[in-house]
Amino acid sequence: MGRHVLEVAGSRVVIEDGKIVSIGKPRTSYCPLRSSLYGVGEETVESVRRTVESYIGNWGMFTGRRIVRTNSYPVSFGTSEILASGLRHGILDAVVLVCEGAGTVISSRPDVVQGIGAHMTGLIRTSPEPAIIERLAKVGVTVLSPCDAKMDQTAGVAKAAEMGHQRIGVTVTGRRPSDASRIRRKFDHLECAIASVHNTGITREAAQKLASTCDLVTSCASRWARDVVARRAVMQLGLRIPVFVLTPLGKELALARLRDFRKPIVVGTGSIPVLAESQPSPLR
Repeated sequence: MGRHVLEVAGSRVVIEDGKIVSIGKPRTSYCPLRSSLYGVGEETVESVRRTVESYIGNWGMFTGRRIVRTNSYPVSFGTSEILASGLRHGILDAVVLVCEGAGTVISSRPDVVQGIGAHMTGLIRTSPEPAIIERLAKVGVTVLSPCDAKMDQTAGVAKAAEMGHQRIGVTVTGRRPSDASRIRRKFDHLECAIASVHNTGITREAAQKLASTCDLVTSCASRWARDVVARRAVMQLGLRIPVFVLTPLGKELALARLRDFRKPIVVGTGSIPVLAESQPSPLR
């Protein structure tokens, strides 16, 4: 029986055998992204329950029905959307990310990176789901450690390099900012695009580490991302939950995403951050 722990709106959610068994009280009271995607106003235990049940019901997440490919892009500047565009335009040749039921995985297909990441949120721990691993294998995904679904992004980059990849996108989390610096040191011979996700509640020190080592940092509901990371940004995507672009490689990926974007785009210059009135609450 698979067991998975994730964080949604600051609520700790535990799923076993495809069913929610525990939901904590949300620490985020409002998220503009979740409002636009799922129609959530004020965050409550029930709002979290409904959205996680939608992950399970509509995407088969945490079950053998897991959808692992899609060309749907529900978030304008989500990390999976940006990395998928990087693959599509040849800036990257592989992406290392995590999938519930499989742990760290490697893919070179934009539709698979998006399929895995479109609704993935705050995965903290996971355990093997053989049916998910089998579905991933059928679309050419390499699972780092199918026996225990280990989440180890540094080992994932090492595996991608062993497979012959040289331009590798990789996600890390603000909970483990040292992963980014470790990847930089260990793989300085590769072109690694490091994107930090799950950054709500990070410390000032963690924000400083991410700002000095990452190419992209998603602000989530983090006050320090909007302060410390934003000061070092060379570009910003989005106004409500900005993605801060910190390097020339990050800018290449951002521009690749803009090439794939179907809605009108406004481009300007100015001081970063530029924030819409609607922000997650509270920022922490």
